[in-house]
Amino acid sequence: ATDIAVVVRIAQPRQVITLYLFIFVPLSMAWIYYYYRGSESASRQQLFLLLLQISVAALNLGTTLVNQSLCVLMKAPMMITAMQSASMLVFAIAATVVHFSIHHTRPILANLRRDLMLWLPAAIAFGVFQLADHFEANFCSLSERTVFGNLAPVCGLFLELSLSSFMQRHDRSEKAAASFASKMALALKVFGATVFALQYPDFNAKGMEVSTYYVISMVIYRLVQRCILGHIDSPLTLLTAVDAVACFVIAAILSRNEVADMSKSLHIWWNNGSVTTMLFLSFITFSVGHWATLHLVNADTATATMVITNISSGFSVFQGILFFDDHDFQRPMAFVGIMIVILAGIWWTVNQSLMSANDEVMEKQSEDTGASASSDAK
Repeated sequence: ATDIAVVVRIAQPRQVITLYLFIFVPLSMAWIYYYYRGSESASRQQLFLLLLQISVAALNLGTTLVNQSLCVLMKAPMMITAMQSASMLVFAIAATVVHFSIHHTRPILANLRRDLMLWLPAAIAFGVFQLADHFEANFCSLSERTVFGNLAPVCGLFLELSLSSFMQRHDRSEKAAASFASKMALALKVFGATVFALQYPDFNAKGMEVSTYYVISMVIYRLVQRCILGHIDSPLTLLTAVDAVACFVIAAILSRNEVADMSKSLHIWWNNGSVTTMLFLSFITFSVGHWATLHLVNADTATATMVITNISSGFSVFQGILFFDDHDFQRPMAFVGIMIVILAGIWWTVNQSLMSANDEVMEKQSEDTGASASSDAK
């Protein structure tokens, strides 16, 4: 008989809390500055969009970190998703009540019913995407996830521009997304992902099939969101609640086969300080992150949202090196590939912001010129 000792290294709660403070305290201060000072500046829309993009990336990064550790500790990813969905439902209901209280209005039930029915396809798409995300984590290699994940914005851009007449209009964002610089940035992302994947040429038919399903579900999910958001007047917190219900139902059904004794497992988890701490942190980032992502899709394009998600996924590799002792990621060319992916995503984001700012300045100059010509005519 041979004894086999397996040592699993995960992020400790103290490390996770330290990283959260490092990321979210400066980000919170930036939002406070925006609400007290930045909202009065001429470029407030660009500042809002930039903060929103950084927030979505940071929240997605935080959720990924704690989920990696929780999956190792609990060995029940769908149960984790069900718990996070329940917490998101509580957050969304509370935020919706606060929304109507601040605006001193009462919800019109007929309008709420219409918006909820209209949003139902997007909620189902969200649940299917969460399922695809878990399938990808279980059946796909790192190379397949990296390559196919960075193909999603390319497919999304093509479809978004083709179906722009059916979607909420964001003329500046669409113009920037269709620019030559943005297309070059997306091509560079694919190149960087390919360089990274060549260091781990672990491709198989099953993994490529699941990765294709993942990309299709992601693109459809984001496009459906953007298409419907332009026709809904209800607060985004209410839509977050609908998404939470759809995701909870799917995750709860699939989690029944993950643990043999549910009550015993819950008792063990809730009496473990590390698990409860990281669960609580994941509840916050998962709930607020989804709500912030809806705001980003509503304010920007679906393609931009997928690019921001890819940037945070690239930083997740460095989390693996830092917290999970993933020495395989430290190959020089793998590092170069991931850096290309991250920098190309940042190039895309900066190009979007610069083109939007230039368009705003030109529109303002045009309005000033028209007003001056009108006054001279008088």
